[in-house]
Amino acid sequence: MKPRYLLVLMLAALGGCGSLPPGACDPNNADVSIFRKMQCDASGGYRESVDRKEARLSAAQEENALFRESLAALEAQQASYKLPLQAQQQARDQVVSSTRRLLDQVKQKGSTDKKLQAQLKLAEKDLAELQAQPITASAGNAEIAARQRKAQELEQMVKRLRASVLQAP
Repeated sequence: MKPRYLLVLMLAALGGCGSLPPGACDPNNADVSIFRKMQCDASGGYRESVDRKEARLSAAQEENALFRESLAALEAQQASYKLPLQAQQQARDQVVSSTRRLLDQVKQKGSTDKKLQAQLKLAEKDLAELQAQPITASAGNAEIAARQRKAQELEQMVKRLRASVLQAP
């Protein structure tokens, strides 16, 4: 008779391992009992928490890579103003494509932040203006300075967007 009671007790104890609500297992919570820790470990709750954090880290690293790519393209465009016309066009096209990918990624994130949405619209407008500007071989110093200012403004916009995205949850 005793083995039956022991079997029922063991099944009840094991049944409790899978009965935790989602998010109940936080590895950073030091105020939980040893039984809760065992329960979280057995049910895979800690693993789920680690997997979620790794997924967020991976997404943040991808966004960071896009920001770096866009910033590098802007810097390359600034350096190309002293180069021939074809190099300037390639640098501008690279800036436009990398910044467009970055803006698309930020949009896909689906942020409802009004300030971020306004910054996105402004960045898209600036990007369209940059793309619409013709590059001529006889660009004067004033035109080159204006393009450099526009590229610097875009660079600052990318940095502000990066800061906004990193602050968003």
